Amino acid sequence: AQAQAGTSPFSFIGVSTLTVNWSSGTVIDGFNGSGATYLVSASTSQDFIPLAVSSQTPGLSAQLPGLEPNTTYFVTAKAANVLGVLGESLTLGDISTLAHPVTGSAVSGVYSTSVTINWNALTPIPSSDSCEGYLVAASTDANFSGVILSSTSPDPLAFSLAVPGLFADATYYFRVGSLNWSGQPNYAAPVSTKTLHETEPPTVDNHESTDYVWYSTNARSYNVDFGDTGGSALSKFMVKATTAAWQAGFMTADWTDVITGISSNSYTTNWQLPNDFWGLLQDGTNYIAVQAYDGSGNTSLPANAFVVFKDTTPPSISEIYNDAVWQSTYGFSAGLAVQDPYSGIDKLQYTVHSSSGQGGDELIDWSDVTSGSGLKSLTLNLLINQGRWDLLRDGTNYVSLRAWDYSVPVNTSPVVEAFVILKDT
Repeated sequence: AQAQAGTSPFSFIGVSTLTVNWSSGTVIDGFNGSGATYLVSASTSQDFIPLAVSSQTPGLSAQLPGLEPNTTYFVTAKAANVLGVLGESLTLGDISTLAHPVTGSAVSGVYSTSVTINWNALTPIPSSDSCEGYLVAASTDANFSGVILSSTSPDPLAFSLAVPGLFADATYYFRVGSLNWSGQPNYAAPVSTKTLHETEPPTVDNHESTDYVWYSTNARSYNVDFGDTGGSALSKFMVKATTAAWQAGFMTADWTDVITGISSNSYTTNWQLPNDFWGLLQDGTNYIAVQAYDGSGNTSLPANAFVVFKDTTPPSISEIYNDAVWQSTYGFSAGLAVQDPYSGIDKLQYTVHSSSGQGGDELIDWSDVTSGSGLKSLTLNLLINQGRWDLLRDGTNYVSLRAWDYSVPVNTSPVVEAFVILKDT
């Protein structure tokens, strides 16, 4: 008979006890019969002299009691057939029993971002009554799930450790673990306390400069960072919009959350204005203030962060021309006016068709009347010179106009069928 390694040779590790597991065989090599028994042995020496403990069982698991704490043991298993003949030795591995748990765990120092824990150090000798150092684990969960913070010491005589990096004004649970030769902790019962409140406000680090681009949609991200060094971590940050700097003038959008639930000491990701907030901004100049909050309720001073130039209004077009008059030759003109009070006028174009609604034949393709002026208001004449006149047909010619501004993305006016030119030659 032959013992085979199982998936987990050690299912329990205690201070003086180990639970060992193995398999009766494999699919390829076959399995031991029901009459097989197993001899499990443990020793502090690889040659198993002296033998610390052994156990013979017909099962595939055995408990090895009476072991020394904080001691490394080598463990083997041998299978015996119904005649008691032992097979080859199966090495299950080496494992260290746990060190004794400490006593007297207590909170000895409480600060806003750290807590100090004391305990009674284990005796240094013999090594089985000592340990290989200590670990103090901290969690906001009594079950120590989620994020665990810790501090360690390799000194078996240590009796105190501070755990830094905690959030202020938060309840933490702490447990002290004495470490064995494998670095595995044996935890004592936990203790708890609440970190102190802190009054240090968050910081605002503004990397923005004035962006003179006019925006027609909420497409831009902003590089304004936030930090908190007081220990309670950032909670959220907000924005507010007014028509003048430093929250002066008319308020177009009141304080609005941008990012909430940060729970970190810094926030450096570029961010956009909330869409609902953007919708409240007026066409024109909007001054945006920011303010950050931490977990203790401290707030940064409102900071004038950046300016948003908003333009969602397309240019408007009007014309002055008596289109009831029949023209027999070129040389006349139509008066045109374009308005765009925010980002300014980029282009004004016209086209001519033989039917209304840009129907029939296209007599003149879209052509610039003016381009690149950047003016807020523009009045000019569309001269019907010989070149344009020659492209028109006898009868009714339908003139349409369109314009766009300098916003991003660009605002384009609806195509306006402005007037007709009546030609009779």
